[in-house]
Amino acid sequence: RAAALAGVRRFVHVSSLAATGPSMDGTPLDEATEPHPVTAYGRSKKSGEDAVRAASVPFTIVRPPAVYGPRDRAFLRLFRFARLGFVPLLGDGSQRLTLVHVSDLAEAIFAAGMASATLSGTYHAGGDEIVTQRELGLLIGAADDRRRRRGEKQERPAFAEAARHERVAISHQLVVRLDAGAL
Repeated sequence: RAAALAGVRRFVHVSSLAATGPSMDGTPLDEATEPHPVTAYGRSKKSGEDAVRAASVPFTIVRPPAVYGPRDRAFLRLFRFARLGFVPLLGDGSQRLTLVHVSDLAEAIFAAGMASATLSGTYHAGGDEIVTQRELGLLIGAADDRRRRRGEKQERPAFAEAARHERVAISHQLVVRLDAGAL
């Protein structure tokens, strides 16, 4: 409403793929998929989108996936774990992820806000490549010039060591072990 009162000609709302919710069968979801967010964060993003749609101002909604790049803290933490020789995974590591570099996302947001064809539309801003958590762990390990050994459950001391180095709480996760000579 404030945007309409201020005379904003176009509102670009940056939401999140969390508003769509996860794929239940592993099939990639697109913009036409009916949203079914499963987290409070996803529900809040969907509520924000609903508010934008209800406002009387022209809009475009952009839903980025996980964003990586300079000054990113979440992926930095994974690189630090990789230097210790492992990357924590949730579950069995098969969760499929879409990523976008911050520069690519900035270009996508700008383009979405400038193109008349995107008016009143919702767009996913991720790349076409989908990776599993396990594959991401391997890519991070390779970027740190390491190779991984087969994934194996680690005993509590490995988690305690990681927590001591990174000051994070970790419990009951699968870990991809990274070993310089294996693979």
